[in-house]
Amino acid sequence: MPEEKDFTGEFEPIVRRQLPLFFLIDKSGSMSGSKIGTVNNTMRELFEELQGAGEADSEIKVAILAFSSGCEWLTPAGLQSPEKIVWQELEADGLTDLGEACMELSKKMSRKEFMQSTSSTFAPIVILLSDGDPTDNYKKGIETLQGNKWFTNALVLALPIGTNVNVDILAEFTGNREAVLKPATNAAQLRKMLKMVSITAANIGSRSYVGDADDGKTKINDFINGIKQDQDDGVDSDTIVTDPEW
Repeated sequence: MPEEKDFTGEFEPIVRRQLPLFFLIDKSGSMSGSKIGTVNNTMRELFEELQGAGEADSEIKVAILAFSSGCEWLTPAGLQSPEKIVWQELEADGLTDLGEACMELSKKMSRKEFMQSTSSTFAPIVILLSDGDPTDNYKKGIETLQGNKWFTNALVLALPIGTNVNVDILAEFTGNREAVLKPATNAAQLRKMLKMVSITAANIGSRSYVGDADDGKTKINDFINGIKQDQDDGVDSDTIVTDPEW
């Protein structure tokens, strides 16, 4: 009878690298009513769906920064696994301090703060949700972010909410006008688009554009165009009408 071999310990486990997913959420007074209600309901559902996102070698980690008159982390301990996040209801009130939120994001997007596991981390994904014009010095905040290497290597997307959004400012934030997605003009659109963009980004991740600079830029644009096409395909005729509140 041939001797049985013991292979215990001969195979190393797959090392799962974390894929950071940052949300910047506008909760200013103009977001009151169905806008902030839809954000609350969708984000709560989203974390359950993000638990199955990613691939065998990646693990989604989430950080959420809400801003109005000032800003606050809903995940003050840093990047969290989706299943560990208990959603805190956001109430819409105050101004739109996007600049302060940018400064805070840059501060935490560092090796001393949320990005400590640099050797096992993919480039981040950053998703901004906003419905209005900033009320502070947003240019200084964006300039600070643009000096952050994690941010400059991130996949940055902006999801406009409503019909009165200043798309030019969102394009300044993303650094790429193509990365400003089509506006959500009612609750049904916002819910669909927020889930679709977040889950698609988490599944494909920043691995999709790793390479030289020119090739990486092309892949980013292809990725964004794919999301926009999914937006077109995923919007039913009954969700095209703009909500009067928006």
